[in-house]
Amino acid sequence: YLEIPLMATAKMPVVDAVDVVFNFGPYIGFGVGGKLSSDLGSSDAFGDYGMNRFDAGLGLGAGVDVDHFRFGLDTRFGLTKVYDDSNIHNFALLFSVGYKF
Repeated sequence: YLEIPLMATAKMPVVDAVDVVFNFGPYIGFGVGGKLSSDLGSSDAFGDYGMNRFDAGLGLGAGVDVDHFRFGLDTRFGLTKVYDDSNIHNFALLFSVGYKF
C-alpha cells in the first residue's frame, strides 16, 4: 500500500534538547501491487482474489527528539476491510529513526 497520512503532532519539552512527540490522525492508502503464493502457484492479490485496493484508518504514534535525532514508534489501524466478505483489517507497527537538518 502507498499511504498518505495527515497527522497532528504535539511536542512537549522534557529537558534541554530532549522532547517527547505524540501524533494522531487519519490516513488513506492505495494498494499498488502484491502477490499471493501457495503450492498451486501465485496470483495478483488485488485482481484475482478481490482484495480491496483502498484502505483508510487511524494512525497513532509517539517518539523522542534528542538534539537532531528522532526515534519513533507508530501504528496504523485499518478501518476498511481487506476483503468485502471478511472481518480482516490492516494493521501496521512502524519503528523510525530520523535526523533533522
